[in-house]
Amino acid sequence: MTKIFDLKGAEMNNYLKGIIMVLISAFGFALMPSLALFAYQSEITVLTLLFFRFFLASILFFLYLYFKPEKVSLNKITLLKLFLIGAVIYNMQSIFYFSSVKYIAPSLAVLILYTHPVIIAVASSFLDHEPLTMKLIISVLVSFLGMALMLGTNFSGINGLGVLFAAGTSVVYAAYVILTNKILKTVPPLTASAYISLFASVGLLMVSLLSGSFSLSFQASVWPWLITLVIFSTVIALLTFYRGLEVLGPTKATILSMAEPLFGIFLAILLFQDHLSLLQMIGAAGVISGAVAVVYKREKLTGTE
Repeated sequence: MTKIFDLKGAEMNNYLKGIIMVLISAFGFALMPSLALFAYQSEITVLTLLFFRFFLASILFFLYLYFKPEKVSLNKITLLKLFLIGAVIYNMQSIFYFSSVKYIAPSLAVLILYTHPVIIAVASSFLDHEPLTMKLIISVLVSFLGMALMLGTNFSGINGLGVLFAAGTSVVYAAYVILTNKILKTVPPLTASAYISLFASVGLLMVSLLSGSFSLSFQASVWPWLITLVIFSTVIALLTFYRGLEVLGPTKATILSMAEPLFGIFLAILLFQDHLSLLQMIGAAGVISGAVAVVYKREKLTGTE
């Protein structure tokens, strides 16, 4: 009896650690647009900020992998796929997201981003022939109705370009998730993150040099924000999410990660005196609940947990 009790206690303790890991990850990702907004005050360009974010993160990822006992070798085809995901798709998502917070509040940007689960659900129904049930359709409608409430209550006060950037982020991120999920069937998540970060930095450097957007003439005050962005909102956020994913499984980990927009709203209110109207808060609840329902229904249908 004592051994059984101890085992249950150990399992519960591990489960709690998994929850904490995912919540730390969600907070780290939620902090990202606010850190970017502070960094822009030091006159750094979007592309320069993103280059340093991914370049420094890739160094930390590869250092972490270097000290791990198991080594992974990748063939040329897999490296090419990771290059396309990192240099093209992930860069598009990052540029759109970091650009959106220059025009709209971080809380709104992160909420628009979290329409991506419903986009993934609809895309997967066509690409992977997953059933699009009535409950799934209702969840999608709830999420988009919530988005309409958030944007429609005070549209004159919302920058349209910022909304387009945030919506583009959601669409491109959905494509990134679908393609990355296929890669992760053969490549460990941390290895994929290291290569995607490296290739993203290479792609950003090429684009910024060709467009003349790369500049080192920013203020030194940008470095605390940039280092925090790299360490906490990139490396630690990914490491803790993958750890939580191992313990909790995909359904619980993904649903818990929906705390990110809630953290984003809290941070925006705390740091920028941002606020949502009552109807916008109802809309935000619709977006989050719709996304949670979509994740739950998809995982239940596919039987991944």
